[in-house]
Amino acid sequence: MSKLISSAVRIALLTSAASAIAFPVGALAKDTADRELEEIVVTGSLIPLDLNAPGVPVVIMTAADIANSGVNGDMLDVLQKTQPAFYGGLNIGSENGNVSSGSTNGGSQLALRNRATLVLINGRRAAVSPVAASGGFAFVDVNMIPTSAIERVEVLTDGASATYGADAVGGVVNLILKSDFDGVEVGGRYGSDNGGGFTERSAYATLGTSSEKTDITFSTEYFKSDPLVQADRSWGRGIFRTQSFAGAVNNSAGDFWYLNPSLNAPPTNLDLTGAELVQQGIYTAYPQGCLPAPDDDFCIQNNFDLAEKPTMLVAKERKSAVMSFDTYVNDNLKLFGDFLVSNTTTESRLNAQPANTSVAATNQFNPFNTAITVRNRFVDYPRIYETDSTGWRGVLGFGGDLIGSWKYEVAGNWNNTTSNFRNANLIAATAYIAAIADGTYNPFAREQAPGVISKMLGVQYRDYTSSLYSYDAKVYGDVFALPAGKIQMAIGAATSEEKLTYLNDRLDQTGGWLNATPTLPFSAKRQSQGYFAEMRIPVFSEDWNIPGFYSLDFTLAGRQEVISDNEDDPFVPKFSLRWMPFGDTMAVRASYSESFVAPTLYERFGPTSQGFTSSQSLQRYDASGTALGVTDQPTQYRSQGGSNIDLDPSETTTWTVGLGWTPDGAMEGFEATIDYYNMDETDIVDNAPTSVVLQSVEQLGAASPFASQVRFGVSAAGESYFGTGTAVTAPGQITSAIGDTVWLQNGLINLGGIQQEGIDFRVGYSFDTEGLGGFSGSLAGTYLLSYDNQALPIYDAIDLVGVFHNDYGLFPEYRAFLNLGWTMGAVSVSLNSTYIPGVDDATASTPVPQEGELCTVSGDCGSVDSYNTWDLRVGYDFADSGFASGLRGAVGVNNFTDEEPPFILSEGNQSRDISSYDPIGTFYYVELSYKF
Repeated sequence: MSKLISSAVRIALLTSAASAIAFPVGALAKDTADRELEEIVVTGSLIPLDLNAPGVPVVIMTAADIANSGVNGDMLDVLQKTQPAFYGGLNIGSENGNVSSGSTNGGSQLALRNRATLVLINGRRAAVSPVAASGGFAFVDVNMIPTSAIERVEVLTDGASATYGADAVGGVVNLILKSDFDGVEVGGRYGSDNGGGFTERSAYATLGTSSEKTDITFSTEYFKSDPLVQADRSWGRGIFRTQSFAGAVNNSAGDFWYLNPSLNAPPTNLDLTGAELVQQGIYTAYPQGCLPAPDDDFCIQNNFDLAEKPTMLVAKERKSAVMSFDTYVNDNLKLFGDFLVSNTTTESRLNAQPANTSVAATNQFNPFNTAITVRNRFVDYPRIYETDSTGWRGVLGFGGDLIGSWKYEVAGNWNNTTSNFRNANLIAATAYIAAIADGTYNPFAREQAPGVISKMLGVQYRDYTSSLYSYDAKVYGDVFALPAGKIQMAIGAATSEEKLTYLNDRLDQTGGWLNATPTLPFSAKRQSQGYFAEMRIPVFSEDWNIPGFYSLDFTLAGRQEVISDNEDDPFVPKFSLRWMPFGDTMAVRASYSESFVAPTLYERFGPTSQGFTSSQSLQRYDASGTALGVTDQPTQYRSQGGSNIDLDPSETTTWTVGLGWTPDGAMEGFEATIDYYNMDETDIVDNAPTSVVLQSVEQLGAASPFASQVRFGVSAAGESYFGTGTAVTAPGQITSAIGDTVWLQNGLINLGGIQQEGIDFRVGYSFDTEGLGGFSGSLAGTYLLSYDNQALPIYDAIDLVGVFHNDYGLFPEYRAFLNLGWTMGAVSVSLNSTYIPGVDDATASTPVPQEGELCTVSGDCGSVDSYNTWDLRVGYDFADSGFASGLRGAVGVNNFTDEEPPFILSEGNQSRDISSYDPIGTFYYVELSYKF
């Protein structure tokens, strides 16, 4: 079906493009004196659209909507709060301040419907975050973009690769910068939580001037927010504890002892048994570490809470400046451009690095008469993750009239971002080992002699660069006329080059930091060319219609992408229709689209790593595939992982159908939209779990989908048999072989798939009264019908609807955002509410306290409570107050009911999903602005 649609769209676009070149409508009747160059092009189309009834599902947020949201950290905060379709664990930003912070390095990633989402600035691409150069997420960091400089945001909730190319799978977020601004406006905001531990402050200035031919707007912003430490919230303390801290030791049997708190270190050269040390009051015994239950006094980890240092929200600081302009050289030529420079710094923290080591019985500091594992953690030296990023962006273009109705536009787009990452207080392994060997470091002591620890510590250096340079050109106009109107056509081409580089320090490259794995430098680039076309065909219109078909038009779009490192260049089509049955108050729309995500440069060209797997205990099979009922002894196998140059783009097909209604007459002011979507994504890039791959090959032999990843060969003189050794021919061959003769390639592959469908809805109503002012209200929501994630072909898909999954995030059955407004004279009041229903904890593996149930992924899960917050904002405009006529102010309180994030047993950082639930609690703020 998809191939048939692709072929049909290709033929139609090629035919109409040829017609457009040969027979432009009105070529002999051009009247440039009365022409207007201004066009309204909505996200999702190359051809100007009717904003009141677009043929694609687009949500438009204005600067006023952003202000009324009550948040202004970055656009992730705004969209996650006000647009319910931004759900799932891939929407991650300031709250990524814990163990997985290296996936974003303090940046903010948008993921509409939890899938790849294209972020545009004024309709053009931006460079991805440099963290992608070391295997982090590949995303446009919206934390670099000042919210005060944004005029509006257009959110396309539909696949759009036919228009924009790669990444437009979940949809498109187009950030439109302020322009056409006259005057000077300065403003600021200050906010703080209930206890004063978390604060935000920001200041901005916008300056603009315009004339008959030229508009120039300049904006600058400063923003800063404090970190939120886990211990700052009562619900964040006492949840995660550890056995690795100063004073804790254990033997090979798993018995633990804890040093008497009154002692800094045990006496030297004692050589006593554990029982004797306990008898003398030097240590307290904890047999098997934790008996009989985790909350019992017998649990050694209850002596150390991990909540004191780690951040939940990173500290952020942003300094940015934006300028946009357009000027008419003459009636037929316009120059335009926008420029952005932004510097952001972020900081997050974790507890000090664990420093655990085995100490021989003969060591002078070891009071035991046997070798013992000593656990330590230098609590005064937490790990500090700092990222300093500077991004530059410039767009310069020109456009105007060609001939007849045809117009053109040409532009260049230059982006470059550098990030300097520093990780302070890491332990250098050689210095640590040397300090133990020469006796300057006593691993059994809580506190060391001055200077001992600092000599072991160092700062990890990682420097990143991401760049994108592109050029695009398009022409658009009328092809020929039909009874219902003119067929419109747009054709164009674009070329781009993106590059990622990553350099790191010597210890990082060699694995010289304690308990670290080597990370190699990286540099790669790719070029791509896109050739695209779009055609709108009117069948019925206001001027030529029949009952039930006041208006009907079809749109065909297609894009051929040629990627330098891709073997098969994708062609992606899109087909959509818009039908107005009774007039311009109701529109029915439907679309079919194909989208793709190209593997990242790191996924294609990143470094590979070679070594051995962790110990694997496989179920054994004979050569006929019959289970022997025996588990093989733990065995390590040769392993190679990392990038894969043969990766294909993931592919997605999306179907949508929707209805928009804006009645007039007695119901004027009412609006409603409802859209159904169905997305099917295949060939998602990921790693297969080692145990799954090996067990599948052991059981199925050559019939295993992973058989090509396993080879056999004896390395007599250092030979490698990854991909070149003897192929698998039958079941049972892995456990029948010696471990180091089995060679496993387990790099990234195309293996997964996600199918999801749901309904987006939005209802709003506004009206004015004579004596009570104006009232407005809107309700936006997303209802998930299905979200099936099939991570591996040999597994059944997991239905994520209505669950929290620690690997994928939160997927409530529905989400809703309510906004109520009232204005009267100079006063405005806004009341917001966010509601997330309760879900099941799909990855809990022990009884959940609320329910006392064991949870499995297939169901019977412990419950997670529903979540509902309320915000209030009151504004006042001093327009009629003489000297202060340009002054506006607002005060607000977010989450005034102080709703806490619900407890989730299996969430691995603070047992709360703070990317979906607000960890700040009640937050007060004040805003002032003055325009003159």
